Amino acid sequence: MFHFKKIRTRMLVVIMAGASLGLLVLAFAFMLYIINLLQHKRESQLNAELGVLAINIAASVMFEDEITTRELLQGLAVDDEVMYVEVTKKTDNPKNVFRVVEFFNPQLQRRYHVRSSKETIAESTLDSFKHSVEVDGEVIGLLTAYVGDKQLKDQIFSTFVFTIGALISVFILVVFLGVRLQKSITYPIEQLNSTSKKVTEQGDYALRADANGEDELADLARAFNRMLDQIEQRDIMLEKTVKQRTIELERLADEFRYRAFHDSLTGLPNRALLTEQFPIFSAHARRSSTLFAVFLIDLDNFKNINDTLGHDVGDQLLKTVAERLSYTLRSEDLVCRLGGDEFLILVEDLHVPSDAQAIADKLFKIMNQSIVIDSKRLDITMSLGAALYPKHGYDLTSLKRAADIAMYASKEAGKNQYKVFESAMEITAKQRLIVQNDLRSALVNGDMQLYYQPQVYADNALMYGCEVLVRWRHHKYGLLFPDVFIPHAEDSGLVQFIDYYVLEMACKQAKLWLDEGRPLIVSINLSGLHFRNTKIIEKITHALEENKLPAEYLCVELTEAVLISDTEVATKIVKELKTLGLKISLDDFGVGYSSLNYLRTFPFDTVKLDKSFIASILTNPQDQRLTEGIITLASSLNLSVVAEGVENQEQMNYLSTIGCNRMQGYYFLPPRSLGEFERWWDRHILRHSIG
Repeated sequence: MFHFKKIRTRMLVVIMAGASLGLLVLAFAFMLYIINLLQHKRESQLNAELGVLAINIAASVMFEDEITTRELLQGLAVDDEVMYVEVTKKTDNPKNVFRVVEFFNPQLQRRYHVRSSKETIAESTLDSFKHSVEVDGEVIGLLTAYVGDKQLKDQIFSTFVFTIGALISVFILVVFLGVRLQKSITYPIEQLNSTSKKVTEQGDYALRADANGEDELADLARAFNRMLDQIEQRDIMLEKTVKQRTIELERLADEFRYRAFHDSLTGLPNRALLTEQFPIFSAHARRSSTLFAVFLIDLDNFKNINDTLGHDVGDQLLKTVAERLSYTLRSEDLVCRLGGDEFLILVEDLHVPSDAQAIADKLFKIMNQSIVIDSKRLDITMSLGAALYPKHGYDLTSLKRAADIAMYASKEAGKNQYKVFESAMEITAKQRLIVQNDLRSALVNGDMQLYYQPQVYADNALMYGCEVLVRWRHHKYGLLFPDVFIPHAEDSGLVQFIDYYVLEMACKQAKLWLDEGRPLIVSINLSGLHFRNTKIIEKITHALEENKLPAEYLCVELTEAVLISDTEVATKIVKELKTLGLKISLDDFGVGYSSLNYLRTFPFDTVKLDKSFIASILTNPQDQRLTEGIITLASSLNLSVVAEGVENQEQMNYLSTIGCNRMQGYYFLPPRSLGEFERWWDRHILRHSIG
């Protein structure tokens, strides 16, 4: 089976094969027809000649006139194929047949190599033709002629040669016509194929196929061209779309890059861009043999501003700070926001370390100016730490760590200060890190201890409750107060677990006192982290149920900062706490901006006057008026007032005269461990029972 790749080859082969087969069949039929025709003509001619001769020789045969017969027989000599003729006369005796005459054609005998004898002629393969000799309808003899076939064969051969010649001529014509036919069919197809290849390879949809003609291939070419028209239009539209999308993608890429390298709130470069730009600063410093400074800024008390005034005010404050920093420094300097209220600045081309002080002075000058946001005047300060390249490090991590340590040193020195890194600062930083890392193990090992401070009625000195405070007895640093570790616990999120521990232990102790017949309300402080979800509700419920403590013997103290972080969630949680039956106290009342609104919104039982009022209540008329106003307001709202920080008899007496009967402070007892608190309690009860 032959396989041809091209259609034109297959078509030409099919045409040639069909034409050849048809011609061969036709030639074969023609040859058969001609051969039969020649044979029939030969037979008819000989029969006619013999018939005429039989009539002519009838008389001579009857009279057995051999000479006349032979003369008549010589008339057949004109036929080149007649080789031998004999005439026999019929007798009554079949065995006695009279042969009248024999005639041999010597030329034909030599041609056929036949000897002049009857026997040899009879043995030859010559054809014989017979015709009866009749007289008056009666057969008197038989005329027999032996004829050769050379002339017939010559005619057949001539016919064969002619047929082959005609066949070849027709075949050539068929080939010519087949090629033309094949080209007329395959050329448009090849054109279509060539055009499609060019379109595919070059991507040029403006190319068109030849569509001349009215046949199906021309229709196909026109359809192909219409398809190219549509593709070209779509390609143009697609190209426009791609260009438009490319522009959009480039714009989005620029936007994504900007977002990836800039702070979303302030628009300042972020940590990623800082990391990318730092090698440029360090390379410039090496080439120019200059210094550059890394300044780390942390806004003082930003968390209180953010919690008290709200995140919107805090965000606006950060934007204003970013604008001031950018305005103050040069364009070649890099101002970054690392997160929260922390900013980092790279300033290059410093020649001596003291040049950093001049930069710091400019920063303090601009930052100490008041900021007005939503009609509120904010006086902010910052703690500033600095590290110098290459004195304090060669890489960003080392320099940032050194600046961070210097910044914390500024905070520990009283805030609103500037410090350059010194090796001695690293010791304090390591201690802070150790404390932060040891908090986890302290919770597991039970190193957290509860301290108690009594809350009393001033008129009869009876104790109605106590505030539970926490201390950390560190294995290396000894007893640590909350102001040392609570801020770090809040930063790490561990403060929640400290509160859970205090809650559990306080409920357990309150239940023991209740079972001993000494009912006492225990007050615990909760971090603002609890007011981001309702998990604290589950913890308090579990602690009360686990210890079988009635809810009225537990009080939770909340600050304004706790409530303002997310007012909606805080309101929900406070109301659920109240539903449990707890007592709720608003701590540090009077130092915030929205306390009066909280008194109206939240279901408080008690407000605690901040100790800052009590400290100067005997000497400061303004504090006296504010304290009296708060007490009057709380009384009108059926709220109890507890004065914190009472440290002497005079303060207690004054508070009693203005209507504040509940107090807490060092005058009664500083926070003490459980054993010391219970011993004081026993003495206190004994003393007042005797008195």
